[in-house]
Amino acid sequence: AASAHAQSIFDASTSNTTIISNNASATGSNTLTGSPGSLVFTNTNGNNNSSGFASTADIDTLLGVDSLTAADTVTIETTLTSYVGPYYSNGIEFGMSTATSFRRAGSLLVTITTGGLVRIGAGIADFTLNLASVSDGFGVTLTADNAGWTFDFDDVILSTGSSATISGTFSGTEFVDSFSGGHFYLAAQKNATDVTMNISSASIGVIPEPGTYALLAGLLALGSVMVRRRRA
Repeated sequence: AASAHAQSIFDASTSNTTIISNNASATGSNTLTGSPGSLVFTNTNGNNNSSGFASTADIDTLLGVDSLTAADTVTIETTLTSYVGPYYSNGIEFGMSTATSFRRAGSLLVTITTGGLVRIGAGIADFTLNLASVSDGFGVTLTADNAGWTFDFDDVILSTGSSATISGTFSGTEFVDSFSGGHFYLAAQKNATDVTMNISSASIGVIPEPGTYALLAGLLALGSVMVRRRRA
């Protein structure tokens, strides 16, 4: 990956997101309110309802005239200032979804489930989180490139394990095939109590391939020369 800052292509708001749900016990409502930097998602449906929101546009669409390449790096990030709700079965789910719907095939999602256990899909990671440290706010970032992916948790306390990180690898064209059509995804499952997520950030960034930075630097240098010539 390039050693550069990610170019932000998505910052969640009420106008660029789509509500997602498994439609179980849909007797209440799922709502996203507020503005970027201060969003609130609530789920007042019946038990077992998993719901949240996804970016309406996928990564290629957000990139505009460009398309994701194997030389790029994608970061998908969220920070919750607080979480009120159960940690039940589907728990809190975050990551990249291949569609604006619940748990589509090919998605890459991490789950904080019963007892603070962290898992990817049906797999179980080697750590659990102190649930009080999750409830009072936490961050998690998914970083992915052609070689593989990593979920890094921030501002959490481990109950078991030595690192709040999960990593995996890609082969062939898996990275571009899945992430070019990928969406930001954040959801939580209701059980005995309603869910409220207070969200201070929910974003997607892309670090372009190194050649892109070289081209931009060349264009800036050329522009500087032209300006100096005009002044001369």
